[in-house]
Amino acid sequence: MLRKIALFTLSTLAVGLIACGDDTSGTTDTGVDAIFPDVIGGDTVNLPDTNQIAAVRRLEFEQAFGDDQIACKGTDHCTISISYTERRTLKVLYTEDGAATPGQVVKFALENDADNLGFLNTLSSVTDELGVGQVETKSRDSHVGQFGVKAFIENSDIPALHFDVVVTPKGQVPLTVIGTYAGSRPVGNYSVWLYKQNTAGVPSCANLLDLFENATAAQSKDNIQLTQSAKFPAFDNLETETPQKYTIFLFSKNQNDAIQAWGCNDTQGIVEYAKSTTVEVELIDRAPVYAGAYNITSRFDFVSAIPEPYRTWVNYVVGFFESPTQTVFELACDLLGGFDDQQLSGFCGSLFTRGPDGEVEQGTLGGFVFDTVDGILKGIAKDTVFGQVLEAGGDIASILKAFEIDATLNFKKEPDPTGKWAEADTAENWHTVKVKWSLGANCDPAVEASCGSRQFSINAIQQQAVSGSFGASVADDWKLTIDKHPLNLHYGALINYFMEKFLLPIFTGEDVIDTYEELLGFLIGGGVECLTPSTGLDCCGVFSDGTIGNKNNTLDSGTENAVNAACNAIVTAGPSFLRSTLVNLDLNTGDVFTIGTKAPCTLSDFNNDMIVDGIGSQSTPCQWDVTLDFGGGSSTNFAAIFFGARAE
Repeated sequence: MLRKIALFTLSTLAVGLIACGDDTSGTTDTGVDAIFPDVIGGDTVNLPDTNQIAAVRRLEFEQAFGDDQIACKGTDHCTISISYTERRTLKVLYTEDGAATPGQVVKFALENDADNLGFLNTLSSVTDELGVGQVETKSRDSHVGQFGVKAFIENSDIPALHFDVVVTPKGQVPLTVIGTYAGSRPVGNYSVWLYKQNTAGVPSCANLLDLFENATAAQSKDNIQLTQSAKFPAFDNLETETPQKYTIFLFSKNQNDAIQAWGCNDTQGIVEYAKSTTVEVELIDRAPVYAGAYNITSRFDFVSAIPEPYRTWVNYVVGFFESPTQTVFELACDLLGGFDDQQLSGFCGSLFTRGPDGEVEQGTLGGFVFDTVDGILKGIAKDTVFGQVLEAGGDIASILKAFEIDATLNFKKEPDPTGKWAEADTAENWHTVKVKWSLGANCDPAVEASCGSRQFSINAIQQQAVSGSFGASVADDWKLTIDKHPLNLHYGALINYFMEKFLLPIFTGEDVIDTYEELLGFLIGGGVECLTPSTGLDCCGVFSDGTIGNKNNTLDSGTENAVNAACNAIVTAGPSFLRSTLVNLDLNTGDVFTIGTKAPCTLSDFNNDMIVDGIGSQSTPCQWDVTLDFGGGSSTNFAAIFFGARAE
């Protein structure tokens, strides 16, 4: 009978399924009502809402502050102090969307318990109607120490909480240190080192770097988060030797293991038996190490700002490389008073005329003579750098606008607490001059930065070393100011040496030509032969005979003799006048050449080790404020930049 009923039931189900499958009316029927009329049916099936926003789940400390008075709320660490025999209940609060939630299992575990000191009465707890889960802890043994208790929710991404439990005889921590920081550096944790003081209060906070590098700490704790405190539960012989006094040193290191912030207190670290002391120490940004030597490169413009009449004298030298013949004769006729000289007046009058304001202007014969002799010179010098300059119009003045002088600045010690150095704490030595002229250098200045670069020692220019000292200061750790101070650099002698000993041999291609006298002989005589004694030639004679006479190496007329006399006067007086004028530009008494930073100069630390590596940079140089006093109320300021790096 049961078998028949089963077969009937299966047949009925099959018929129902077939009827459902054959239905093409577009309606949906679950069939539940037909087969099981007592079951509530419907047209839809309610599935879980997969788009529902998950609840925000949090675990936080139930108590607002730890026993060290550091806030527990909003952090992941909380300090608890217990005695040897004390039992303490640790509580945490579980919330969902900010509401306390019961019924959540909270796990607990011991951590950082190398001495096996901690004890827990349970490893898990279910939150009550207030959302609180709890565990009871105590010390297994009667000795000073520390252990941790971790509270967490298993298999979740909710951050765990950590109770830092300190065990002491009476539940009191002799010394708690709290570090604070309000700067802008990435200070996340810090270390606390304690130095026991002697009766004289040593060591103290007078020199923090010396304290860190040379003193030995009695106790230390590292990797303390800024939201935590450092607890020191035990001190040697405290019960019999009380009180004890400690210098408290805090520091934080950057990713390169260099101290970036530090703080110190040498007055409040007083520790007594059965008493608690809490000291708060602020960490402040540590200034970098400044002391040491720096190699400095300075670039001066020695032309643009020169006032008259000094500019004219310098321009005469520059003119040798633009129109050498005109410059030579203009020098003789204008600066040397040739218009008033008995021998030169006729000669000068034929080459130049005086303008309405007394200025010298080129005369008709002058143009012919200058063009003729310059043409001869270009032919003679066509295979030399000098010839290239004459042909291309090379700008010699541009070299004088880019003088490089190398110096060494030495900061003998760190600045005082106000950020200042006295003159006795610094030194400077300016030692090398560098110039660059790539014409004829057989290199490409666009490819080689050093193309055409040459250098010479300042000692070759002046006997006295260019050295001194200066006051300085630093602000905001990285802004250096060098006070304006005198420097015994002889500007005129520098320009004169550069012209005579450096430019002339290069430009003429003749090593023997390194004075103005020899240059004039070369220009007037049409080459270097008349400068060689063995030839028996006289440069002025060659010029007079070749320009006015019949080129027979003999002075045949009165005009040739006059020109020869004028030439000898120029060759004798011109160079001497020009040299003495340049050299004596800045020989006035007093502070002739003064220099200092125009604005605070940015320092840099290339490798983040808190040691200054650079002063300015080539891309962002610092600026000098340079004044040259010519005497008689005449002075000028030079445009100058500089940059440098720590000497290795």
